[in-house]
Amino acid sequence: MHPSLNWKEIAHLAQTTLPKIKGQFVDRVFVPARPRHPQGFVKSEWVLRLSSCELFISVRPQTAFFALAPLKTFKPAREASRSAFDLALAKHLAGSKLLDLRALDQERMAIFTFSCDQPQTELGLFLNLIPASPEALLVLDRPENLHAGNFSNVLSRTKTLDEKIRSNFEVPKGKPAPQDLPLRPQTATPELFFKFVEQEHLTEVLKLRIQRATQILKHQIKDCETGLRQAQTGLREAQTEPDWRKLGALLTQVLHDPPPLERASAKSKYPDIRRVHDFATDTLIEIPCDPKLDAKDQAARYYANFKRTKKRIELGTMRIEDFSQKLIRLKKLEKLELPPGEWSTLESLESELGLGGDLQGSAKAKSEEDTHPGRAFNSHDGWLIRVGRNKDENLELTVRLAKGNDLWLHLRGKPGAHVLIPCRSGKSVPLETLLDAAHLCVYYSGGKDAGKAEVDYTFRKHVKRIKGSDEVTYTQNRTLSIDPDPVRLQRLLSQYANT
Repeated sequence: MHPSLNWKEIAHLAQTTLPKIKGQFVDRVFVPARPRHPQGFVKSEWVLRLSSCELFISVRPQTAFFALAPLKTFKPAREASRSAFDLALAKHLAGSKLLDLRALDQERMAIFTFSCDQPQTELGLFLNLIPASPEALLVLDRPENLHAGNFSNVLSRTKTLDEKIRSNFEVPKGKPAPQDLPLRPQTATPELFFKFVEQEHLTEVLKLRIQRATQILKHQIKDCETGLRQAQTGLREAQTEPDWRKLGALLTQVLHDPPPLERASAKSKYPDIRRVHDFATDTLIEIPCDPKLDAKDQAARYYANFKRTKKRIELGTMRIEDFSQKLIRLKKLEKLELPPGEWSTLESLESELGLGGDLQGSAKAKSEEDTHPGRAFNSHDGWLIRVGRNKDENLELTVRLAKGNDLWLHLRGKPGAHVLIPCRSGKSVPLETLLDAAHLCVYYSGGKDAGKAEVDYTFRKHVKRIKGSDEVTYTQNRTLSIDPDPVRLQRLLSQYANT
């Protein structure tokens, strides 16, 4: 049941509300806070705080009404955006005296009349409460001085507005409104109607949060399954790599007299090889070699490859275990039943999803942040900073997670960590956040004991992955030169027990 009113209910509420508000002064006008709503407020709602009560107005589609609430029921929503019409209401109604409230006969129109600073003039707040297209209009008794909200398009097409105002909005003759409309028990008194409005709001918010939580849960399950498949693929690839340690050991044992380079067969991946005797199997082993490297450097590279593959296998195994456990947990949450009106169950689900009751932001972004295996830090200004600590985390962070206008950082001229600052809509990254990210970039690129370093930063949309490679290239970058600040770095690293 929607709290939208028919013309008979509007007339009844206007009649019973007027004695309670007539002669009171408007203290302030604000957008009310809605703590349980995902955004913290609802658009097209206003509160007029009077001397001893509050007038609550809504011109939302399918939810259009005015109601009387006890004094200080609502608090202003600090995060609410203010439209030109909101500001006009606050400017012109604050300090004015409420003189009258009436409803147009057989129309869904309520008219509030307020005093005005200008002599012999009054302010009219007109509420069109038709559920399909509710509107609000603030008008002086002189039609050339008006402040319109959604009425602006109507005004430009209505040449007879002046006549309508001067004739007290007489309605053109047409099909008459139904006379036998019901008067719901919830509208019997202003107090009962306000309780009904608030109960309907909670029902609406509960349904909205259930829908959003379900959507986020589906996104997280999908991304978790994708991450699990990627981790399994990466582990299989790592496990099928050559035995780098054995190749390095075979080369090491002949460093005193390395065999010459030979041209490999056409099917070989490498153009040159060295033939080394394997005493364990008593066979000659063809070891692929880079012609630019001598035997010692080639052996060192194989040992480095062995360490990289070992770390990749460990990381892949860890990620598979993490994704598998998380997927089991999410699947259990998917089967969780949410009885109507059960706030505790919903809040428990939101807590499990990492929402904490705050559902602002996209569902996909929430789930992506949860599935990225790299480090996540909070900057001095409260901004999120994400760090990739190895090749796999770098690629996942830069290629999959980052958005076009996110800020991307990399140590200048050297391989190292990819660092990302997810940008907020319409906001520039603060300098302190940029410095925090640069210090993390240097630290995770192996430069924690280095001196002065240079860090490049650019937007993610200027970063391109090199085809057929795990490396990236970037353009339109700027360079930040920093001297390591141990205090800053310690503040950031202290967010993890073992960094």
